Amino acid sequence: GQDAQSGWDIQYTEIERFTRTVAVADEPVVADQVTGLMWQGCGSGLRGTACEVGSESTPDWISALSYCETLGWGGYEDWRLPDPFELVSIVDYGR
Repeated sequence: GQDAQSGWDIQYTEIERFTRTVAVADEPVVADQVTGLMWQGCGSGLRGTACEVGSESTPDWISALSYCETLGWGGYEDWRLPDPFELVSIVDYGR
């Protein structure tokens, strides 16, 4: 079920739900404690502890698939694009 069904977001803060680590220099990874999913901690084209190095790219769907297939980030090699349900869990509707 969704985390809203169990009331997770009511009981815990956003800081407790998401943890950001930088195990590999300049390649932060964000872990979602509710879904168990991990996300690249910077947008494509960016790196650095605060994602301050490089310039962000906005690839189309096909380019994004290719990007994920070849991505080595934060010590992981098995990155993929989120499915529609997973994407909803990380979208910031305020941006």
